[in-house]
Amino acid sequence: MSIRQYAEKIAKYRHNEKLSYKKKMLKDIHHELIGVIGELVYGYYTNEVPNLAHTVGGDLGFDFSKGVQVKSSHPNSKYLIEFIDVDFKVFDVYVFVHVNLFSNTGKIVGWIYRKDFLLNCEIKDFGYGDRYALHIDKLNPSWI
Repeated sequence: MSIRQYAEKIAKYRHNEKLSYKKKMLKDIHHELIGVIGELVYGYYTNEVPNLAHTVGGDLGFDFSKGVQVKSSHPNSKYLIEFIDVDFKVFDVYVFVHVNLFSNTGKIVGWIYRKDFLLNCEIKDFGYGDRYALHIDKLNPSWI
């Protein structure tokens, strides 16, 4: 099984689980696939294993055991976006990854401490309701 096939399998499972409890307007699994690939990219560069467990309600609030939450989006995205109702107590750091589904590549854009994210973000609606949003210019540069 290729990495892409592995990521698609996880993304499909997550997408199907979320349809039962999240109010999302997702027509396909691309959103989840971008997220899974972003987690795999971070894990590759840090030699860590992502929390791929998924329960009803999410991944228990963290993607990696050292308090890291990976957020991923397409390469043109200028904002790290988070749901308003997220439990911010379970992780310490956001890492933002740009993922290109056409080339199956990802790049770590930057990172920010949770407390700094909350101090510097704004509330925006990108068509799915209000979200916390932080422009990528406010991220610490990637160490990779």
